[in-house]
Amino acid sequence: NWKHGQVRDYEVYLGDNNGDWGQPVQVGQLKLQEGLQTVTFAKPAAGRLLRFRVLSTHNGDADQAASGVDEMVTAVSAQAAPAKAFNALAPSEVEPIVLSEFHVLEQRAAEGLAEQQRYLSELRLPKGIAKNRPASSAEAMRMNRLRFHQGLGVGAQSRLDLQLQGPWNLFRADLGIDDSCRAYGGLQFQVWGDGRLLYDSGLVQAPAVVKPEIDVRGLTKLSLRTLGALGKETHKVCANWANAALLGLEGAQVEIHQGKKER
Repeated sequence: NWKHGQVRDYEVYLGDNNGDWGQPVQVGQLKLQEGLQTVTFAKPAAGRLLRFRVLSTHNGDADQAASGVDEMVTAVSAQAAPAKAFNALAPSEVEPIVLSEFHVLEQRAAEGLAEQQRYLSELRLPKGIAKNRPASSAEAMRMNRLRFHQGLGVGAQSRLDLQLQGPWNLFRADLGIDDSCRAYGGLQFQVWGDGRLLYDSGLVQAPAVVKPEIDVRGLTKLSLRTLGALGKETHKVCANWANAALLGLEGAQVEIHQGKKER
């Protein structure tokens, strides 16, 4: 909700990094009226940062001032309305706008739904991803000499794409290099959601274990990746998405995405 002056056309962006906005999540037009107006998104969206971009205003004088008058065209007919000269290289201009009130309202989940947690190791995993054990020959998943009973064991370059449906809220995991292959080097973990990079661990080497918690509200696709292996024998580096789980509400579904992989 916001109380505006004369905003007409607008765009709304959500992102996790300033300057990396991608496509707008909402495009629309506000009415010329006093008081609060509400914009409802067509579908749920999430992000740490919000950008509200004013494209035009209800003040026609501002638009007139932004475009000059072409005297050559105007001279053809004194009776006609002045023709506006259009310069494609000049940026669009709008008069200064003050938003006196601005409220970001969160979509509330339906009441009465029970919470649920789904370990990704419970899914039918594709070939190349180990269930509850490392990708090496070791029988148990261990990092920094601690055993983990749930998780995904992967190699130096791996990717698992998930299709999400329903009210999922959070993804979390314990990430690190398995003790059985810690001598070979380290790598980095990435989490992508709907084509956006949500998390990058940087280079992780044993005995370090990182514990991301990532907001996945409104997302329909989640991609877990390992890359950038460094060390003595990078092809032998093995990593763990230990305790990898989705947290949400009753009715949310997740499955392995078998379609064409997208960035």
